[in-house]
Amino acid sequence: MPVEIRDDSPESLSFARKRGLPSAITSLTRYWTSDTFDAAAFADTLARAEAGGIRFFTLADTGKTEAALRRLYDLNRQAVLDEPGSTGGFLI
Repeated sequence: MPVEIRDDSPESLSFARKRGLPSAITSLTRYWTSDTFDAAAFADTLARAEAGGIRFFTLADTGKTEAALRRLYDLNRQAVLDEPGSTGGFLI
């Protein structure tokens, strides 16, 4: 089974190594963060998407129910299969 571990998570790497998983680690996932992201630059794009019927909301807006969590999992599972180069795994 492929294993993906965030490269910015020493705890995850340590956890995997302690359990003898290094041979199973097929990729380290790199994440970038930015303190300079300007959401205002995308206001027009967001407005067009909403005008086209796309609704944006947070998990908290759903009440974070068991049903909402299952639907989010299913959505993530489906989306990862559509990513080029996907191994079928995703971080939860």
